[in-house]
Amino acid sequence: MTGFSLPAWTGRSAPPPGEDSERALSLTDAWAALVRIRNRSMTQTELAERAGLHRSAVSKMEAVGYLPTLRTMATYADALDIELNLTLRKKAS
Repeated sequence: MTGFSLPAWTGRSAPPPGEDSERALSLTDAWAALVRIRNRSMTQTELAERAGLHRSAVSKMEAVGYLPTLRTMATYADALDIELNLTLRKKAS
C-alpha cells in the first residue's frame, strides 16, 4: 500500500524522549488507521472474504466505539497485508 503512512503520535501525552523517529499509537488510533487503510484499498466484503469473516462482522467491527482484541486487529491487518507490531517497554522512571 504505497502512499499511506500512519498518523503522527495522537496519544494523550507526548511519546517518550528519543522516540521521535518511531510512531507511537494507542490501540484505538492503530485500529482507526487500519480502518482508514481498508476504506482506501478495498470494500468490507473484500476484507471479509480475505479474513474469513462475514461482511456484517466487519461492519460491526468498524462501528464507532468498537475496541478490538489484539487477535482481531492481527486478523484484520493480515487481510490488508499490513504487518502489525506491538512493542512493550518498561516505563521510564
